[in-house]
Amino acid sequence: GSRNQELFRVDYKATDKDSLFFRGTFLTSISEGYNLSNWDFVKVKQTFLNKHASLGYTRIITPAIVNELNLGTRRPQERLPFPALATDFAKVRRSTAGFTVGQFYPYANPDDIIPQASYGGVQNAPIISGFFAQRFPQFEDDINWNIGNNLSWVKGAHNFKFGIYAERDRVTTGFGFTKPWMGSFNFGTGGANPLDTGNPYSNALTGVFQTYDEATFPTKPSATAVNIDWFVQDSWKVTKNFTLEIGLRVAYFTPWEQTDGLQSSFALERYRASNAPVLNRPALSNGVRVAVNPLTGVTQPGVYIGTFVPKTGDPGNGFVTTRDGNYPTGFYEKSPELLQPRFGFAWDVFGNGKTAVRGGFAKTNQLVRYEPRSASEPISYTPRVYNQNLATFLGATGALSPGDAIGHDRYLKAPDYYNLSLGIQQNIGFATVLDVKYVSALGRNLASTRDINRLPYGKRFEPASQDATRPGNPLPDSFLRPYPGYNAITYRESSGSSNYHALQVSANRRYANGFQFGLAYTFAKTMDYANLPTYRSFREWSYGKADFDQTHVAVINYVYDLPKASKHINGGVVKAVMDNWQVSGITTFASGTPLNVNLTTTTGVDLIGGGDGQRVNITGDPRLAHGERGVDRFLNTSVFALPARGDAGNAARDLFRGPGLINSDATLFKVIPLRSERRAIQLRWEIYNIFNHTNFSAVDNTTRFDPTTRLQTNANFGRATAARNARLMQVSARFSF
Repeated sequence: GSRNQELFRVDYKATDKDSLFFRGTFLTSISEGYNLSNWDFVKVKQTFLNKHASLGYTRIITPAIVNELNLGTRRPQERLPFPALATDFAKVRRSTAGFTVGQFYPYANPDDIIPQASYGGVQNAPIISGFFAQRFPQFEDDINWNIGNNLSWVKGAHNFKFGIYAERDRVTTGFGFTKPWMGSFNFGTGGANPLDTGNPYSNALTGVFQTYDEATFPTKPSATAVNIDWFVQDSWKVTKNFTLEIGLRVAYFTPWEQTDGLQSSFALERYRASNAPVLNRPALSNGVRVAVNPLTGVTQPGVYIGTFVPKTGDPGNGFVTTRDGNYPTGFYEKSPELLQPRFGFAWDVFGNGKTAVRGGFAKTNQLVRYEPRSASEPISYTPRVYNQNLATFLGATGALSPGDAIGHDRYLKAPDYYNLSLGIQQNIGFATVLDVKYVSALGRNLASTRDINRLPYGKRFEPASQDATRPGNPLPDSFLRPYPGYNAITYRESSGSSNYHALQVSANRRYANGFQFGLAYTFAKTMDYANLPTYRSFREWSYGKADFDQTHVAVINYVYDLPKASKHINGGVVKAVMDNWQVSGITTFASGTPLNVNLTTTTGVDLIGGGDGQRVNITGDPRLAHGERGVDRFLNTSVFALPARGDAGNAARDLFRGPGLINSDATLFKVIPLRSERRAIQLRWEIYNIFNHTNFSAVDNTTRFDPTTRLQTNANFGRATAARNARLMQVSARFSF
């Protein structure tokens, strides 16, 4: 065998009673120094035969074919309530809690769970919510079936491998996931309900609420997906000191597909602005702000401003379901077979095992799947009842309003990842190996999202956008959206990319003569996209250094057994006190990570009227030299200015680096043997941040401008606001036996 489990079959002339001796002899020979990791099969065979010819071994047959077949299944489950929680489960039943108020759709709540409730307007209000997110009292019951087959064939200087792996997944999420199937009350104050008591608790006691939401048809998300991979690979010993690795992996996968067809998603190509429902508009009636149906002139209380006029348009405009035969059942087209080539080489330059050059390239793909949710439009809606009482609200009719939607790019691509490396290893003596390499990782077509229904820049400033009932204020955003009938539309696409390039240097000395050390240094840069805009240039607005980017990272680790004093001074006391000491530690030097600068104002004034956001204006270089930084000044705060009205600002995504890290941890050990190697006392003294170096961990990066004076008023802007731990120590003793 070898590190890659290639098999050798040995023919020998011996009696059956010798078989056990043969096995022991062969394995002992391997442990005595056959270095199979170098793939030198010929040398291994000849060495073995020469050494053991007297035992009757005649030949080793290496062109062996080995096949490995695996079948498996996995069935993780999350079920609530567990038997031990039966008492707690009873506490949230409506009947146990004495909550006898009904529901619009009681079939959706077979366990009779109390509704969610919120109490806005008071501090530390109780939280009766989040049931769907925690799947309580629902359960998940997933299952995975998989099969894999790998075949290895050693022939001459080639080691061929072929394989295939296939799996079928089924995921089942809690009933009504993300939907208020048990109902949800808002007992807060400040609404237009004439029965409002002015306190959320007394509102709940008297049955007065601002809003009530309940899903009309919550579903149980259950979907299946298939993943198939197959590969071919050759490890080719081209010459004695040069090896090639050549391979190709092919992948095929499907998105999650709802098994019962009760799944829906927003499809941009199906949306028609002419099908958007009409909204109740604001109006004044006897000086009171009300909602008016623009088609009939009928008025309602002001809380209905922005709700859909019943029986107008399509409240599910643009949505498709998995039962739509003209659209992909997983809401985006299945990817074709994904080709993932791999190539690598290893070259022992001088053939002496001391200098090696290695390089490689590999392409991989990420399987993009979005876990199914309970169905939304047009299968299920969540109407809202306003300003009612618990005793009578079931007789009211809920109103629909623009909500959020989630959609997919129909031609969503599977993300591509390219990994490259080229390096050299050199044995520099003293049991130390130096490794220098270039490493790169490139990501393309990365999964990302955008809100495609953001207001354009300046939209709220247009004359047609003004609210006549509130002079100086625009209409609610729902009246101004590019896609009327919805608020935010989260659009899943493959627009992202990333780049990582690094020089990695390491020197490692294996443990010898009581000493081991390692040094690793990385000089790197990572760039990617974040928070993709709708109107601004992707590259100008979102491209920059990754949030985790660090230019320099150096780490030193060491272990040292202190010399035994008993070698120079005899005596039991000296041996017990001065022997068996060990010191170890880790020291880290690291650059800080990138930070941006946030923009706020003292009045919260809207300066852009929509769009992707507004950033501060930069008039100079905000960075400071390392020696100029201090607790009160981590960046040049004088180069920031408030943008004018309508100006989105010119600041980049990343403007300066936060605090770096300089830290040393050390440990001192002392082992006291107790007349046997099996019994000993270990004393341990651990010191973290041994030099008590101050490492800041946060900087106030928020500007706050006065729109009138245009002056920056945040006195803490640019100052360090938090630090990592100071020196910590702990001492322990352990008895081993």
